[in-house]
Amino acid sequence: MDAATPSTLNAQLWHGDLLVAEVSNVIVHQGTWFGNYRQVVNQEQGKQAIRLCDYITFDERWHKQLKQGQDPDPSQFDHFKDVLCSGLWRVRFPDGDMLLMIEGPGFTEGEACWRHPGNQPTREESAWNEWCRRTNRHV
Repeated sequence: MDAATPSTLNAQLWHGDLLVAEVSNVIVHQGTWFGNYRQVVNQEQGKQAIRLCDYITFDERWHKQLKQGQDPDPSQFDHFKDVLCSGLWRVRFPDGDMLLMIEGPGFTEGEACWRHPGNQPTREESAWNEWCRRTNRHV
């Protein structure tokens, strides 16, 4: 890796005009982005923020139950359909570029993940090309 290549890719998760989380060490795998998140949004920021905080807490708990073999019901996510399918989610990169999300991110064990919106020629290849471009890696 040369000096011009960043060692990590960082990003921010936004929902509308609210910064939800800072994401570090962002990678891409099979058309999905992953990174360690630090929640920024808090409940004191209003109704939308309360809803976002509730979703993050729910998602972390749901995945913890899944990992413990408790078989949580996926239909529980329906309660957060307004958050997940709002069309307000986007990723902001350090250069200011934005990447719109198809649906809201997932949060589990301190990691956030989201599906890449592009699919040309495939979602996986589109995401890989975007990540390579942002990290100065050559495909």
